[in-house]
Amino acid sequence: MSETVSNSTEPIVRVHRPFKAGLPNIPEYFKEMWQRRELAYELARAQLRAQQSTTLFGQLWLVLNPLIMAGIYYTLVIILSSKNGGQSSDHGPEFVAHMLAGMFVYHMITGAMSLGSASVVGLGKLIANRSFPRLLLPFSATLVSIKRFLPTLIIYVIYHLAFQQPIGVNQLLAIPALLLIFIFTFGLACLLATLQVYFRDMRSFLPFISRIGMYISPILWYADDLPKSLGAMVTANPLFGLLSVWSESLSQNRVPEMSLWVSASIWSFSMFFAGILIFLSREREFSVRI
Repeated sequence: MSETVSNSTEPIVRVHRPFKAGLPNIPEYFKEMWQRRELAYELARAQLRAQQSTTLFGQLWLVLNPLIMAGIYYTLVIILSSKNGGQSSDHGPEFVAHMLAGMFVYHMITGAMSLGSASVVGLGKLIANRSFPRLLLPFSATLVSIKRFLPTLIIYVIYHLAFQQPIGVNQLLAIPALLLIFIFTFGLACLLATLQVYFRDMRSFLPFISRIGMYISPILWYADDLPKSLGAMVTANPLFGLLSVWSESLSQNRVPEMSLWVSASIWSFSMFFAGILIFLSREREFSVRI
């Protein structure tokens, strides 16, 4: 159906087409997304201001929140290990460095999960009244999580140096490990943003999923401590390889096993492409669903 509107200059033709599921023109889509990248930055900046993350006390809370969580879970680990006859020396400064590295980055991932799931539904009026690449919304949510994560890295570096943890060239491997985590996080935000449009109660389950994910990921324990009988967890848990290569390279100055790099890469890029493709295939239906 077409509609012609005349004015003093020249006619404007609006073409109304029925919704058809499928992918848009990918090159044109990402070209427009790049041209409108400032929108994502402004949305991220506005959300950070709304959360008071740009103030001194807001920045302080970004660090205190994961630190308090780490302290609580560290106490829990000590209590459980003492009841099982564990040695307290196994949970010295080396273990704390490992736990802080994992806790900080896991807090970023769960933050992106929460923000990403609400990125589309929370901006329903903007989606209904403006035409722009919707993929900018989960991208903006991921940017917020990354910006909130960066101050915690400063705290980790201070701890690492203060307690004389190993320093070496192998720690440079933490850079590609962190890039893989960013890739995975963006894909996950896209996937959850799409699912939230169709299943509005899904966000209520995210805190439980996040807590379970922390228990089965190498944060409160070392990857080497995993019994062989639970080896299936390596392939079933997407965060196992990602957090292992991150923590081993950063906190232990070790070269992670190649199998961990393979697992981390497969999960990262699989989530990245799956999340984006699912999002793009349903994007044109969002305004109707919301």
